[in-house]
Amino acid sequence: MQRQAVNSGELLSVGYDAELQVLEVEFADHSVYQLMNVTVEVYASLMSADDQYGYFDKFIRWEYAGQQV
Repeated sequence: MQRQAVNSGELLSVGYDAELQVLEVEFADHSVYQLMNVTVEVYASLMSADDQYGYFDKFIRWEYAGQQV
């Protein structure tokens, strides 16, 4: 999955597969996680947020099942 670089605290890059509804995030320590069943609307909100890491932490991290890849 292609990820787009972001400049938001602990987040380095974000990718999204709309067909599978998988969000992939890379953290500052270079760990990568995939979160399942994330809608395109949630992804769009994340990418347009002023504080992407804050949005991720508040609305995504604890709401979606995920795994480290």
